[in-house]
Amino acid sequence: QGRKPLSHFFHVAAIFRDTMVVVGGRTEEEEFSNSILFYQISCNTWIHPNTTSDSMIGIPMNDSIAHAMAAVGNTLYISGGFSGVALGRMVTLSVPSDVCMLFTTPNACNETSSSCA
Repeated sequence: QGRKPLSHFFHVAAIFRDTMVVVGGRTEEEEFSNSILFYQISCNTWIHPNTTSDSMIGIPMNDSIAHAMAAVGNTLYISGGFSGVALGRMVTLSVPSDVCMLFTTPNACNETSSSCA
């Protein structure tokens, strides 16, 4: 369900509860990306918070590829990466138990075709 993202490579992904979180990578349209995508496994649907103005993602990280990522507790740690030069950074991403909480209204989440109902 939901609008499927372009195929990514050189991205990172981690399973976080019932959701796969995909960060960065390269697509046929972008050499470097800062996209964050959520795939809800039990709903078989994609959520695209980057493309919805009503999401609460915060300051986006630099467009880049080839990171390392680990899930610890309620936080994803993203380190390194490449954006033409090697990046020596650590970024954290806090993911709520319900990914739709990233949006300011339930309707904004449903507009991403992410409703399990």
